[in-house]
Amino acid sequence: MITELELTVMDGTNPGGVLSEHLRAFEEAHQVKVNLTILAWETSWTDIVKYGLYGRGPDVSEIGSTWLASLVSMNALRPFSNPEIIALEPESFLPRLWENGQYAGALYGVPWFADTRLIYYRSDVFKKAGVDPSRAFSSAEELEKTIEILKKDGVDTPWLVPTDRTLNNLHILAAWVWGAGGDFLSPDGKEILFDQPKSLEGFCNYFRLGRFISARSMLLDDNLANRRFRQGKAVMLASG
Repeated sequence: MITELELTVMDGTNPGGVLSEHLRAFEEAHQVKVNLTILAWETSWTDIVKYGLYGRGPDVSEIGSTWLASLVSMNALRPFSNPEIIALEPESFLPRLWENGQYAGALYGVPWFADTRLIYYRSDVFKKAGVDPSRAFSSAEELEKTIEILKKDGVDTPWLVPTDRTLNNLHILAAWVWGAGGDFLSPDGKEILFDQPKSLEGFCNYFRLGRFISARSMLLDDNLANRRFRQGKAVMLASG
């Protein structure tokens, strides 16, 4: 009888069926059947908590790295054994990402992928306005000055970020908090830091840019904000 494995991943992890192709090769190589379930990021935390509460869930699941400690405390994850860790070849991973899978001295998760937030910009508009990109993105203050220059130059929407409710809002905002020298929690996770002066400075630097977003570009989710930038209707976009 063929062994069946249950795997859950988040939407967006299987673009164009790429993951499915790899799973078919894995099934043939190991003579197993992998049942793939795709969860929506917006509801996946609730789904995965249910796995822990009822003691029934997939054999392998993609999770958010910040969920790991909570799931371990619910006894929803098991640690990797030493032979398994050796087989995973930890040296093949970026050290910081590998650390995210550890809790209380044990390894519970393996890096799946890293998602980075960037500021995209129209180089042609920058050139026309005489803006030097290396200076424009050197600090939060220089970024704000650059946006002001573009606005005075007649640009309708010099700055754009998703403003509707989206999971990426906090991810984008974090860059401003860290850039100001702040943070959200202490290294041991026992003390909040987002109410401290440096963190609040980062919050203010970020939200102050909202005045440069035109009315027609408000209340956009990630996809709509990305589309508006691709259509040339914004000069800069913070996105993933």
